[in-house]
Amino acid sequence: QEQRESVVVGAGKRVVIENNLVESVIDETTDDLDRHLYWRKGYLAFKDQSLNQVVAEVSRYATFNIVISEPSIGDMRVGGYYPIDNLETVFSSFEINLGLVVEKHNDNTYYIKSDKSENQEKS
Repeated sequence: QEQRESVVVGAGKRVVIENNLVESVIDETTDDLDRHLYWRKGYLAFKDQSLNQVVAEVSRYATFNIVISEPSIGDMRVGGYYPIDNLETVFSSFEINLGLVVEKHNDNTYYIKSDKSENQEKS
């Protein structure tokens, strides 16, 4: 796909810009556009997105590092609304709703792993 410096778009389109060039123009439903703009209200909103995508987006706003310790859990599906000013709530959601384990280490890094790996370590 050709990258451009400018593009004219109408309602219902989302423009992705990278390195000051138009990366893509995507048709979006009103609900999807609203979800992408929810950060203006102080929340990150996710709907059936992979754990990898959610962690990447949360990392953009976080003052801490997040590591998915097991590649196999990166495709788990996540949804929800999380306050930008208290992003640690996303970790509680991962633990409660997905059965994952989130550990904070001294270097200000959170590690996300499956509950299964926790049980294997205790065996």
